[in-house]
Amino acid sequence: MRDYKEAKDLLDIRIFRRYPSEYDAVIHADGNRYGARTLSYSLSGLSLLVDGSPEMGRGSIINVKVDELEIDQKGRVIWVSKMSSGTNVGLVRLGVLNGLFHHYRISDIFIGLQRSLLTGILHIEVGDVYKKVYIRDGNMIAAWSNQSEDQLGEVLLREKIIDHDKYIEAGEIEKKIGADYASIVVEMGVLKPNEVKNALELQSRRIIESLFRYRDGRFRFVEGKFADESDVRLKISAANLIFNEIKKTADVGMVSKYLSDAIVDFSHAPLDLFQNIKFSKEDRNMLSYVDGKTRVSEITKVVSGDDSETLKSIYALLEARIIRIRHKGEKQSIISSADVLSKDKISSEKMIERIVDIHSKYMELGYYGVLDIKESARYDEIEKAYFKVSREFHPDLHFELDEDVKNKLTEVFSYITNAYLTLIDPIARKKYDDCNKEYEFIQCADLEQDRVTKNSELARSKYDEGMALYKNRNYDKASQLFATAIYFDNTVAEYHHGYGSSLRMLGRLRDALSALKGALDLSPRNAVVLTEIGYAFLGLDMHKRALSNFSYALKIDPENKNAKMGLEMLKKEKGK
Repeated sequence: MRDYKEAKDLLDIRIFRRYPSEYDAVIHADGNRYGARTLSYSLSGLSLLVDGSPEMGRGSIINVKVDELEIDQKGRVIWVSKMSSGTNVGLVRLGVLNGLFHHYRISDIFIGLQRSLLTGILHIEVGDVYKKVYIRDGNMIAAWSNQSEDQLGEVLLREKIIDHDKYIEAGEIEKKIGADYASIVVEMGVLKPNEVKNALELQSRRIIESLFRYRDGRFRFVEGKFADESDVRLKISAANLIFNEIKKTADVGMVSKYLSDAIVDFSHAPLDLFQNIKFSKEDRNMLSYVDGKTRVSEITKVVSGDDSETLKSIYALLEARIIRIRHKGEKQSIISSADVLSKDKISSEKMIERIVDIHSKYMELGYYGVLDIKESARYDEIEKAYFKVSREFHPDLHFELDEDVKNKLTEVFSYITNAYLTLIDPIARKKYDDCNKEYEFIQCADLEQDRVTKNSELARSKYDEGMALYKNRNYDKASQLFATAIYFDNTVAEYHHGYGSSLRMLGRLRDALSALKGALDLSPRNAVVLTEIGYAFLGLDMHKRALSNFSYALKIDPENKNAKMGLEMLKKEKGK
C-alpha cells in the first residue's frame, strides 16, 4: 500500500510546474533585509530558505528579488516553516507573471495558463521578434506577430492556398493602397468570404506553433480583458498542441542520450494524465508498452516503425506530463494505456448537465459520496475511484466549455482531489469521519489546511471577479465568488473581508461577522476590517461592540472616513 506522504508527493496538483533549483535571493520583510536562496520556483510562486527568522505569517506581503530569474516583485506568503537552518517560506508572486525561456518551458506556460482560467495577453520577445498570444479563460484564441514569415500572405503561400504569382500581386496591391490583406485576397478570388475566418485562425495557429522553436528570449503575461482584434476564435488543447509541436522540434540525439536507459510510467496525477490529446495509431501502439517496467530503449525495439519517431513521441509525452520517468524505489502507476486512451462518448450538452448537477451537490455528498465509495472503502478502492471520477471531470478534457461551466468543473475537480488526499491519510480520514458523526459534510471539509489542495491563482481570479460584481452591487453573486476564493485559498485576509462585506450587504449580519473574524485572524490590525465589523454590530444593534471596533479602527488609522461615519451614526442612534 502506498503511504499518504508518497501519494501526496507524487500527486502534483499545481497549475504551474515547479522547478527545483537553488539561486541566491533577497527578501525584505518586517522592515529588514534577509539573504535567502530558492529551493524551487514556478511561474506563479517560489519556495525559499531565508536566513534568520523574519516576522511573517500566512498572508504577509514581502518583497523578493532573484537576479538569476529576473524576479523583483512582491509576493504573498502562503506558508511558513521554521527550520534549524533558517525559515522555509512559500509564496505566490504578485503582479505580472514573467520570465526567461531559459528557465521556463513553453509547454508548462501553456498548460498552466489553460488551467488557470486567466484572461490576458502573453507577450514574447526574442531579439527583434515580438509576438502575442491572446488568452481568454485560459484558452488560446488568437495570436499576432511582427515577423514577415508570420503574415497572412506568407502562411497562405506555405500552405499552398495561394500561388506565387497571386501572392506577389496581392502584396503589391497591399503596398499600393494599404488595404487589409484578407480583403485583397477575397477580391482576387483566392479566398471566399466565408473562408477568411479559417485562414486567420490558421495564421494564429502557425504563430503559436512557432513559439516552440525558441530557447532564449523573454515573456510576460499581462492579465486583463482585451479588445477583440479579429473574428479569430481558436480553441486549442494545450496538451495536444504541445505533444505535436514537441514531436516536430525534438532533438533525437539528445533524447536518445538522456532517455534510452530510463524507465517510463504513467503519471500519478490525474490532472496531468487525462488530457485532451489526439493520438495516432503509432502513438497508441507505443503507449501500450508504457508499464513502469520497460526501458525506453526496449520500447523502441518492439514498436514497429522509425525509432526516432518513437523517441520523439516519448519525449513529447513527457513534456505534456502524460508519462514520467520512474525512478528507483517509486511505485508503479495503477493506470494502464487502456485507461488513458479510452474516451467516454458523451455530448457537450450531457456533460454540461453532469457538471452543473455535481456542482450543485458535491459538498453535500461529502468526500465518500463524491468518490462514490462506501465509508469502509479500502485504500486501493479509494485510489481507483479517484482516478475514475477524475477522468470524467478533468478540466483539460473539457477546455472548450464556457467560463462559468469551467469554473464549476474546476471547483469539483479540486474537491475530488481533496477528498482523495483526506481519505488515503488514516489520521485525516479519522478526523473527517469523527467530524461527520457530529456535523454536516460541509463543515468537516478542509480540516487540515496544509493538506488540502490550494490553488492560489484561481483563488485570486475568483476574488477579482467577485470585486467587480461587488462594485456593481451584485452582492449575491459576489459572495459566491468570494466563498470560492476562500475555498481555494483561505490564507488571504481580503478574501474573507470581501465575503463578509457582501454578506453584510445582503443582511446576513451574523454570517458576515463570522467571515470578517476570519479576515481579522489573518490581519489583526486591519482598520478596514475592524470598521466593517463595526457596521455589522451596528446592524445588530450591538452598539458597544460597534463603538469598540470603530474606535480601534481610528486608533490604527485616524483618517478612516468610514469609521468616522460609523461613530456619527452611533451618536445619532444614541440621540434618538
